[in-house]
Amino acid sequence: MYVRRCWLMVAVLRGAVYAMGGRHYRLVYRSVERYDCKSNQWSFISPMNTQRASAAAAVLNDKIYVAGGIDDTDFLNTVEVYDPDTDRWTFVAPMLSERRWFACVPFHGYLYALDPELSSSN
Repeated sequence: MYVRRCWLMVAVLRGAVYAMGGRHYRLVYRSVERYDCKSNQWSFISPMNTQRASAAAAVLNDKIYVAGGIDDTDFLNTVEVYDPDTDRWTFVAPMLSERRWFACVPFHGYLYALDPELSSSN
C-alpha cells in the first residue's frame, strides 16, 4: 500500500483487495487503494465521500458497502457503496445509530450491522 494506515476497512471484490479509509495518528483518511493480485500492484481508486476509520465493510451484490466508523471528531451512521463498474462512491440510507468497531455481514440480500457493544450480556 502507498498510505500507512490503521483502523482501516478491508474487502475483497472480483479478486482484488480493497483497503479503505483508516487513520494514521490524528489524520483520518477517505482514500481507497486496490490490490491487484495478478499484477502484484496497489493503485488508488476514487476516494470515499467521507473520511472514516473503525468502520465496517462488506460486499453485497457485487458492490462494497462501508458503514459507520469515526471521522476526525464524530461517530458516524452514514453508509456508502462503491460500484467498481463506475469507480464511484454513493451514499445510501444511513444506519439508525452511529457506531464504530462493529461488523457488517451480508445475508439473503441484506446487510446486517453486528455490534458487540449493543449486545445483551445475558
